[in-house]
Amino acid sequence: MKFNHLFLLLFLLAALPVLSQDSLNMTRLGQWNPPGMPSIGGDFIFNDIWGYTASDGSEYAIIGNVDSILVIDVSDCANPQRVYGFDGGETNTWRDFKTYDDYAYAVCDGCAEGLHIFDLSALPGGSVSHVLTTTAFFGQAHNIFIDTATAKLYATLDKNNPGGGSSNDQEGLVILDLTTPDNPTMIDTVFFDEEVGDITENYYVHDLYVQNDTAYCSHGYLGYYVWDLTNLNNIELLGDYDSPGYNHSSWNHSSGIYSYYAEELPAGQPIGVMDLTNLGDPVNDIQLIHTFKDPITTIETDLRPHNPFVHNDTLYISYYEDGMKVYDLTDPTTPTLIGYYDTYPDNGTTYGQFDGAWGSYPFFDSGCLLISDITYGLNTMKMDCPSESNFYKDSDKDGYGNPNVSVFGCVAPNGYIADNTDCDDTNDLINPAAVEICDGIDNDCDGMVDEGCALVDCDGDSLVITLLTQDSFYAKQHILATAEISSMTNVKFAAAIDMILDAGFEVSSGTTFEAVIEDCID
Repeated sequence: MKFNHLFLLLFLLAALPVLSQDSLNMTRLGQWNPPGMPSIGGDFIFNDIWGYTASDGSEYAIIGNVDSILVIDVSDCANPQRVYGFDGGETNTWRDFKTYDDYAYAVCDGCAEGLHIFDLSALPGGSVSHVLTTTAFFGQAHNIFIDTATAKLYATLDKNNPGGGSSNDQEGLVILDLTTPDNPTMIDTVFFDEEVGDITENYYVHDLYVQNDTAYCSHGYLGYYVWDLTNLNNIELLGDYDSPGYNHSSWNHSSGIYSYYAEELPAGQPIGVMDLTNLGDPVNDIQLIHTFKDPITTIETDLRPHNPFVHNDTLYISYYEDGMKVYDLTDPTTPTLIGYYDTYPDNGTTYGQFDGAWGSYPFFDSGCLLISDITYGLNTMKMDCPSESNFYKDSDKDGYGNPNVSVFGCVAPNGYIADNTDCDDTNDLINPAAVEICDGIDNDCDGMVDEGCALVDCDGDSLVITLLTQDSFYAKQHILATAEISSMTNVKFAAAIDMILDAGFEVSSGTTFEAVIEDCID
């Protein structure tokens, strides 16, 4: 696997859709944004968000304020209600949360609070309880991820200053065992610069997605890397891609074949679609196969993606001043925009730097969507669809869809259309608008083959057919015969390559004509 990196330029599509309204197929149901909340600079009030579903199905948002961790009941998506708050001890712009079993885990960056653990099991009838704050593993972490299948928590690590404070040399992970959720134990620390044998390189992990001991890491300006952590004594790099901007975060498709990454810097970077088919291949590497962006304004460099999530073949992205965007993944290689909501309309058409939608949580069974806005707090959303309908696969891109391959939704995914009249979706020359030709194929999808084709005699001989009681039959190209055609009108012939017809044959009405296809004999 390579460690020398070639920075590649992403060539974007020249024609990109430009949006001009504050929402598409999404409605805000509720908002939790009480006055007087602690802030930094007046309008930096909230940060990241996560969700929790209690044993009875009730749903809760966990959202960060600059000095606290808050739990909001969103069981009624239109009426969020605060149920708990905890003062973390410091004031800072970044907090991050994840849940495992009935516990919530919280960290902050640029602080020394360490890890907070909350017991949520008493909800909805009882109270949330804070069960542990510990700096035994780290003082600060920019992000955490919990692989629930393996009961492991992964936190970014400040290598030079694990007890807290700040450092420019954050290069690894702390891995904790959550088998006892309220009392984690250390598994190991990982320093990727040491793994690759280059301690001068900064392998700081800004964010990560982990599944079954495979870590998909956003290493900032180094790019997107995938590490096998199954054996921590022998960590293996499975694939890497040097994305041109600051690789901020990613999330995998449920198939495990594709990943979607966001680059936060510079502004205007697209979302990248990574093909992971070759993950671990010693020769072929993972590769970028598609990029996309759909700015609300007319200036493509305005938008700034932050955090992508995938749920039920749908991609959700918190997009700062472009709010939350939702993409259909029917074709996971080319996501289709199906909805968005701008939670920060203050900017109008003049964008700042880091305002608007910070995080999102799309995993509730109820369909209630959560968005945290830096200034305007918790927003609860739902997807709208004024008129759902079927859309049909158009594989050959001829403008006619396959009636046998369809999806039901409010917006046509990429590669799908409303038409369902194609009879061969593998050939763009066969569709209802095509001209019928004498080739033994139903070119125009009208249920008939080679209609209107004239008799062609390959060797100049003619053909006699007697007692013909139906007015047409079809094959492909040529008919060979040894006698004259009898006097009949409105009879159509076509043949496949060549046919030997004996004089005097009879075709009864309603029967199927069969012929032996042979080479043309002159």
